Order: sequence, then structure tokens, then C-alpha cells
Amino acid sequence: SRIANLDRLGLSQKDVVTIASIVEKETNYSEEKGDLAMVYINRISSPNESAGYLQADPTSKFAVGELYLRRVTKKETQCDCPFNTYKTKGLPPAPICLPSKETIDAVLNAQPHEFYFFCADPANFTLPRDQHKHILVTAIKWIKMYIEFSNNYAFLFAKRISSIHCCGFLSAF
Repeated sequence: SRIANLDRLGLSQKDVVTIASIVEKETNYSEEKGDLAMVYINRISSPNESAGYLQADPTSKFAVGELYLRRVTKKETQCDCPFNTYKTKGLPPAPICLPSKETIDAVLNAQPHEFYFFCADPANFTLPRDQHKHILVTAIKWIKMYIEFSNNYAFLFAKRISSIHCCGFLSAF
């Protein structure tokens, strides 16, 4: 039941709806919503690798009022706002949208795992941290190397490597 899952996850109803709102804006793929929700739950649980920061791109977009940004940059992650989970620990003070029943259920039915990071390619969703970091570092080096050539080209490249895009990887710029 939903109440039993609230207890199992150790979350309040507000927490579940808030996480579901972030997941709703993070992905359209139903099959990955539960895994993604658990990444966020892991990030806000103590102690952990993310030190309690959710670092969710949709919250930064919401914080700056740019809900339809395709990529979050360092500019968006620097906003001083309680909804910016790159600068504020834990969950934002309220949901960032009205999540669907499907997404709320995905959060409630999320199965425990030990992952704190994810990639846009579902096949790479559960990469170990060292592999995730290696892919991230490689992508950032490549983009930095070519960004001087053309900002448009770098953006197109970033779209082509969406399978290795992770939360905030462009925030390194």
C-alpha cells in the first residue's frame, strides 16, 4: 500500500510529491522513474557521497524561472534560492510541478539501490561511480577542447553525447 511504502522509504507525503515533481521534470521514461527517484532519495539520506545536496537540474531551472532550458549551466546552479538544490541541502521547500499519479507511484514503489549518479542513457543508469566519473571527465575535456572552436558546435556535440550526460555535467564550465 502507499502508506506502507511511505514508511518503508522514511518519507512524508510532501517529500514523495516533491521528489515526484523533480522526477517528472527529469524524465519522460516511465521505466526509469523509480530508479531515478531512489538516486534522489539516496542523495538526501545521510551519510552519503553527495553530502545531502540533491543537485537536480529541474530544481535549478525552476529556481531561475527557465523551466524549458535544454541544458543547465553553472549560471543556473549558482542561483541563491531555496529551490536550487545545488546550493541548498535536502529537498526544495515545495514541489516544482504537479506530478502525475504514475510518477508518484514510481517514487513510492522505488526499490533500494546504492547509486548516487545517473546518465541519460538507461543502459548506463547504474554505472559504478568510477566509471561515471571517467565518462564525465572525458566528455568535459572534449567539450572544453572544442568550445573555443565554436559554441554552437559544442552544443551540438553535447546533444550527441546525451547518453553520457549526467546531472550538472555542464556546470563545470
